[in-house]
Amino acid sequence: MPTSENSPQGTPVWVHLETPDRDASARFYSGLFGWDIGDPEPALDHYINFSIEGDLVAGLIQVPTDESEWRLFLSSSDVEAISNEAAKLGAQVIVSNDVVGNLGSMAIYVDPAGAMIGAWQAKDLVGFVQRNVGGPVWHELHTNDYDNEVLFYRSLFSWVPAEVMDNAGFRYTSIRGVNVGIFDATEQLSANEGPHWVTYFGVSDSDVAVQAAIQLGATVLSGARDTPYGRMAVLRDPFGAKFVAMSDS
Repeated sequence: MPTSENSPQGTPVWVHLETPDRDASARFYSGLFGWDIGDPEPALDHYINFSIEGDLVAGLIQVPTDESEWRLFLSSSDVEAISNEAAKLGAQVIVSNDVVGNLGSMAIYVDPAGAMIGAWQAKDLVGFVQRNVGGPVWHELHTNDYDNEVLFYRSLFSWVPAEVMDNAGFRYTSIRGVNVGIFDATEQLSANEGPHWVTYFGVSDSDVAVQAAIQLGATVLSGARDTPYGRMAVLRDPFGAKFVAMSDS
C-alpha cells in the first residue's frame, strides 16, 4: 500500500464515487470489477469502501445529486496551504480543510477551467493499493483550456511533464512519476459537458468488461479498441459517471 511518505505531492492516492443511489451503485461496481463492498460507516455519512483481495481500491458516498461522478484526490502534505495556493492560482475552493476523523483531511477545488479535483492529507487512510487489475491505473484531465490547465497543475503540484504530444490536432501532456495525463479535449467536449477528470480502471479483458457493464446497466460511450497503451473502452455507469475500463490487450 502506498504511504504518505512515498506519495509525492500531487500523486493520485484516492478515488471515490459520488452517487444519488449508494446501494445500486455499489452493486454495479461490485458486479463489474469484483469488488467487495465494505460496511457503511455511520459516522462518515454511511461512506463505503471497496476492496479486492483485501486491497482498498476506492470509496463511495451518497450525495444529493442527479448524476454520479468519480472524484480524484491528489496527495498533499498540507491541504490548508495548498488550498490557499489553489485560490491564488484562480481555483474556486469548495472545501479548504475538512478533517475526516483519524483518516486524514481533504480539500475540494474547482480548477480555473471548471474541473473538480480533490486533495488528500493522509493519516490512517494513505490511499488505494496500486493494482493492474481491479483498481485505478490512470487519471486523465479532459479540458478545453489545455495550456492554462497544464500551467495551473504544474504550479500547484510541481508536476514535471514526462512527455508532451502536440501533433495533428492531438495535444497531451503526461506527468513524470505519477499516473496522470492532461488531454486537450476541446473538440470532444459537448456543449453539456465541461472539463472533468476521468479515472481508468484496470481489467483483465476490456471486451468482457464492456459486455458485463452493459448487462449491469451501463452505457457504452466508446467500445473496446486497441491503443498504444492498451485496449480500452469508455463507459457511463447507470447513474451517469464516466470511466474507462482498460486492459493490457
